[in-house]
Amino acid sequence: MRKHIAWYVKGLKDASNLRTVVNKIEEKEKLEQTLKEYFSII
Repeated sequence: MRKHIAWYVKGLKDASNLRTVVNKIEEKEKLEQTLKEYFSII
């Protein structure tokens, strides 16, 4: 799933930082929350 997220955000603002954070997350709920926060900002 992480590789799909990395591909999807490629080229978006601060995508590199998001990929770094996403790759360290272990819980599904935390991943969902992080993505919601990211997409609400951009």
